Amino acid sequence: MVQGETFTWQRIFKHTLFAFLFTLTFACLVNISFASDKIQSLDTKVVLNADASVTIQQAWQCKNSSGTEWFVPMYNLDSDSDIEDLKVSTGNKEFTTLNDWDVNASFADKSYKCGLNEASKGKELCFGKSEMGDMTYNVSYKITHVLKKSKDGVPFLYFRFVNDKMKPAPKRASFAIDYHELGEKVQAKIWGFGFEADLKATKQAYTTEAFSFSGQHHITILLKVLNLPDTQMSALKPDNRTFNEIKDQAFQGSNYTNLDKSPNKQVEDKLVLRYDVPYKRKFFSHLFLLKTMPMSFIIFALSGLVALISSFVSSSKTKPINLKAVKLDKKYYYRDIPFKGQIDLAEYFGEMIYGLTDDTQRGFIAAYILRWIKAGVIRPCKYQATKRFLLIKYAKEEEGLELVGEPECKEELERVTWMTIQLASDDNVLTAGELEAYANKHDTELSKAFKIALKTCKTTSLRQGLISFADKKSSRISLTEAGIYNLQNLYGLKNYLRDFTIINERQAVEVGLWDNYLIFASIFGIAAKVEKEFKQLVPDYAFAKETRLDADGNFYNQLNYIYLANSFQRSFSSGISQAHSARSGGSGGFSSFGGGKSGFSGGGSGGGSR
Repeated sequence: MVQGETFTWQRIFKHTLFAFLFTLTFACLVNISFASDKIQSLDTKVVLNADASVTIQQAWQCKNSSGTEWFVPMYNLDSDSDIEDLKVSTGNKEFTTLNDWDVNASFADKSYKCGLNEASKGKELCFGKSEMGDMTYNVSYKITHVLKKSKDGVPFLYFRFVNDKMKPAPKRASFAIDYHELGEKVQAKIWGFGFEADLKATKQAYTTEAFSFSGQHHITILLKVLNLPDTQMSALKPDNRTFNEIKDQAFQGSNYTNLDKSPNKQVEDKLVLRYDVPYKRKFFSHLFLLKTMPMSFIIFALSGLVALISSFVSSSKTKPINLKAVKLDKKYYYRDIPFKGQIDLAEYFGEMIYGLTDDTQRGFIAAYILRWIKAGVIRPCKYQATKRFLLIKYAKEEEGLELVGEPECKEELERVTWMTIQLASDDNVLTAGELEAYANKHDTELSKAFKIALKTCKTTSLRQGLISFADKKSSRISLTEAGIYNLQNLYGLKNYLRDFTIINERQAVEVGLWDNYLIFASIFGIAAKVEKEFKQLVPDYAFAKETRLDADGNFYNQLNYIYLANSFQRSFSSGISQAHSARSGGSGGFSSFGGGKSGFSGGGSGGGSR
């Protein structure tokens, strides 16, 4: 009986093992079969055309092993939009575009052909695989009437360019959108949904680097267009929703809504750089809600200790080992502009001497504002602000900054500062209150963005021969002779501007440098004092005088530019400081993994190989 039981259990074991191995092998074969059709990467570039259409260009890097075609469902295309000019090529071979696409046609019949399939759910963009193995397809097509006008008159685009649930899904993706054809004065604000990547601003465009992609991801874009010419506005198809209603639909389920839970406040735009911090901050906020004194004490103590150690380590790594070679003589005066006028390098090297406090760290914002005023890309203006006293609303004239162009932004720090100004503004007029509110909501992201931008100065300094590595094995830096010379001159310029009125000697060339002096004086935090001293010598002096004259040469803008620049700098610093004290707020970045799931036009879900 025991032998029979043993024999029975042996048979059961063998059969079970065989079934298990067979199932495992079959599963592996199935997985291999499905995995063999691959999209290695999908790169998408979108161009907004002046006629409200978009031209979409995609590069599909695929590996074909089964099926006959690749397809893209466009089930959410608006009724007044159509797909035109479909073109597909691979290598030097152009595909033939068919008027009627037959999904059931053979591999050979679809070879080097493309077309639109009128499915029951909507249109599908299709092209034949043509060959097995590795293939790269260049796909381009135009979609009409994608740029629309909201119920409250805001030109916008809300469109899904790459679907989720593709089979197979791309492993990597990238995205770019260009709107320069709308006009040189046109600007735009952007929100990305369904993917996790930085949307970086270039001149009239936003681009991403390649990022990881899966079946859960999609690329859905909400774009708000500013300064669109009236002739183009009148041609836009209307949407029956207000822009805020569209925005609310897009934000549902996104990380953007973590920024502000209040139903009475609109969620602000995001900074160009993305930092994955909202969940950590949410975790710490829950800890503080425990209201337990010992826990709070421990958290603050640990935070202080970590900050102290981090500050010490960071300081020791960033300061040059030969910093003492710089002679900081308070009687040394330098009358020219150091670092060839680069504000970012002045900040970077100034940190070596002074360290980055809240005041010195924000000096470059006022400096850039003055640079942009002088360049004519922003101008001080007056506007009617709506104020409230108890239940009474009234209008009050206040001063702001109007964005009328785009700077060249040769410095990374300038680019990040410009994006901050641009995103904080409402319809291209920035108020001090808007900048303070924006900085308060996005303090963590802004602080990190500016610190990273300043770190790029290290690369610039190495390239310009201002610093070098102390030795081959160390990351410590050393000032070169050129670096020592420029750093001493930066210190000397501050001395010169500080003691301007008590220095007897004068040179005629200096008056021509006064505007640039004030830009650098803003970095040092002494611009108002220096301007006052300038006017003691030349009473009719005014910063950026050439931008204040009308056609007859009359002075039309009497606003105090220095006061305005400093006011915006203080507002920014105040917003950051308040946020640091409250430690409330949310995430950053132009893209959110969630959101963008309803109300859009264009694609939908699915597609890929069949």
